[in-house]
Order: sequence, then structure tokens, then C-alpha cells
Amino acid sequence: MNEYTLTPISKIKTGIPGFDNITHGGLPKDRTTLISGTAGSAKTVFAVQFLAAGIENLMKPACLSRLKNHQPTFAKTWPALVGTFASGKSAASGLL
Repeated sequence: MNEYTLTPISKIKTGIPGFDNITHGGLPKDRTTLISGTAGSAKTVFAVQFLAAGIENLMKPACLSRLKNHQPTFAKTWPALVGTFASGKSAASGLL
């Protein structure tokens, strides 16, 4: 019979408190993580919150690029979000 030893996975915080809590510390460090889901499952919300937390906590610039956009409301919301970042206001205010 084979014996297996469980090795704890190093995690890196996303800056999203609820997500970091349910994943016991964030995303696996030094690994690629695919965020997938059906339409409306909050993939874009996760991406924007992750970027906002990184901008606010690390003071580093960030960019979100979408390949497809079938949601017309996103086109209306995005300029306001970009304006918030460009104005120097708290990047995460109203998002997290």
C-alpha cells in the first residue's frame, strides 16, 4: 500500500477578504489558476476586485483586457471605473 504525505500548498492573498477566507489564504502560489464559469457567475467582478485590491494595496498599475463583450452594461460601467483609477480616488471604493 502506498503512503501519501499531504504537503500544505503555499497561498498568495488576492486582497479579496471573502475569497481569501473561503480558500484558506488565497490562490496557490507559483501556479496558474483558471477562473471559469457560466455567464453571470461574477468572473469579471472577481477580476476587477482582484485588480482594484492590487492597485490599492501594492500601488502598482494594472490592466484588464476582455476578448469578448456581450454585455452592453459593461461598456457603460467601464469608463466610470477607469475614471476612478485615473482620478487618484481609492481604487477599491464601491467595488469591494
